[in-house]
Amino acid sequence: MGKRYPAVGQIWRNAWEHVVRFFAFAPGIRKMIYTTDEMNKRFLQDRDDDCGPL
Repeated sequence: MGKRYPAVGQIWRNAWEHVVRFFAFAPGIRKMIYTTDEMNKRFLQDRDDDCGPL
């Protein structure tokens, strides 16, 4: 595992305790978490586009 993209494999292994907690949530909750995260990213990007660099 991780032979093709060793850096990605290492990141997953280093964060495994957080990844496992995420997958403990029901699929609907996981979708809400990552959808909300994407909405926050979009909001911050739009804010930066409107205000220029801070």
